Amino acid sequence: MTYDDDDEQPAELGQANSTPKPPEDGERVGYKCPPKRTRFVKGKSGNPEGRPKGSLNRSTMQAMVEELWFEKTMKIVDGGRERQVPRLLGLMIKQGDIALKGDRKAIKDCFDLIFRMIGDAPIARGDDETATEDDAILRTHHSEAHHAPEPDTDELCEDEGGGRD
Repeated sequence: MTYDDDDEQPAELGQANSTPKPPEDGERVGYKCPPKRTRFVKGKSGNPEGRPKGSLNRSTMQAMVEELWFEKTMKIVDGGRERQVPRLLGLMIKQGDIALKGDRKAIKDCFDLIFRMIGDAPIARGDDETATEDDAILRTHHSEAHHAPEPDTDELCEDEGGGRD
């Protein structure tokens, strides 16, 4: 590390009084004039590896998944009659049937899917319904708080924690 003479700080840290190293071959380097060794070479790609041929982007993959699972159908027998359903729905029906027969892994998978779907989808409620439920909860809490007996201080634990362990 090189140091300036007038202060004891490194010159590479971009100090105002530090001077950049002059280029070896006498070229001018500065604003809008990068060193020749770091400039782009004419005719050479900036990304020589590039995207591999045949690789698919996200929208293509989504279209393939939609076609495979939502648009293509399969035949199922439901209640003694055959019907065509999307493959994804057929898979879910089959998984549900296996779960209903008692397969623990299938049961877990079904519940995981259900809870994931419930967690993502908000429960639709009207403003009146929510307000009514909230009012009922608040009234119940308020009446319980005012009618609860005061704790007897003699029954508290001997330690200073007020009965907490």
